[in-house]
Amino acid sequence: MVSSCYICRSEICPVTCKSCSTIQYCNNAHQSLDCERHIPDCIRIQEAINSVSIAEERLLERYFTLPNLVDRARSNSRRIIFMFTLWPSHPPFLGITQLQESYVNALRILISTYLEIGTYLSLQRAYERVQEFHRLALSFPGQSTGTPLEYTIPTLLYMKEDQICYTYLCSRWSRRDRETLFAKLEAKTDFDALQRLQDPKKFKKDVFDGLKRGVGATDGLQDVFFQGTMVLLYFWWLRDLKNLQLIRSMEGWLVRKTNFDIYTIIRSYMTETVVIQDQRDLLEASNTALIEKMERRMRYHFRCGHYMNGTFWEQMIEVSEEDMVHSLVDNARVDNKGRGSLTPGKQEDDRKILNLLYWPFKNTPGAFEYVEKMIPEIKSSFSCEDDEEDNSFP
Repeated sequence: MVSSCYICRSEICPVTCKSCSTIQYCNNAHQSLDCERHIPDCIRIQEAINSVSIAEERLLERYFTLPNLVDRARSNSRRIIFMFTLWPSHPPFLGITQLQESYVNALRILISTYLEIGTYLSLQRAYERVQEFHRLALSFPGQSTGTPLEYTIPTLLYMKEDQICYTYLCSRWSRRDRETLFAKLEAKTDFDALQRLQDPKKFKKDVFDGLKRGVGATDGLQDVFFQGTMVLLYFWWLRDLKNLQLIRSMEGWLVRKTNFDIYTIIRSYMTETVVIQDQRDLLEASNTALIEKMERRMRYHFRCGHYMNGTFWEQMIEVSEEDMVHSLVDNARVDNKGRGSLTPGKQEDDRKILNLLYWPFKNTPGAFEYVEKMIPEIKSSFSCEDDEEDNSFP
């Protein structure tokens, strides 16, 4: 995703809204034209930012009333939170938990608002804030603060960061080889998971290596959130591969009508995902066997999601779009009422997962049609294991 003017989508955007810092325009005239539409979103963002600021100020106010603090001059709310993560039972932090929960609640709503706005800058802000959740998570073991996962996955999907999302999924849920008895949990803490967000290249997981190894312990995980996300990622990769097949079938005609250099430029615009773009050899290959392999894996994840909740996919295509306009912020407000982390399989939590995944599916051309086509096919399936996996790979 690249930064673009909110009006004409020009990638030259020197003007940024000074009030919310999330909307950009190519010139002042376009900013003036957008005032009426932008004001409600701008106010929402400012209110969410103010809520976080108030929570931070209360943290500071409480912290500075504590005696014998040698680092008052260098203290700020985020540093306090980080210190609390390391030493939760240290005397200065006793009694501060309620204030920290208020901060987390405000942070949830701010991230959700950024995602609903959906511009390049707002998604960048959300990504920065999501990383704070991983620093905070260990401060609240077992309490109703939600999980970083619930906000990280939607953020990565909205940003179209397919490679980072896949790496993060594999690290959080882990997987095993067929020869290994137990799955090895890779990201043992939220700090470990944070490293995958801060340095994604170092911890990169190879999608194609996962296909070669076949289905692992986690691939069949009975978790609608995991399975739904994997379905969408495979749908993106398959769309790119099929686009490459299409342009390759037209290669001779395009080269004759233009030239090979122009054909190469056109081909470069046929892919959108990082996973496919990084595999340069796929540009020249037929990819038929790979497409078939990915389609089987996508269908496998779809069946697993259905096995966990038989109505999840139906709800996705039947729910009214009007009911989902503020679904992310609605989720965050429910969290504020004391809800904890997600429990896949519970009706209310699966509805929350639907809220998280609805717009990434809705905004992907063809994704809803795929879901609608697959529902009748899986009606007679009793388990995700019914879909046999061919572990051969070219």
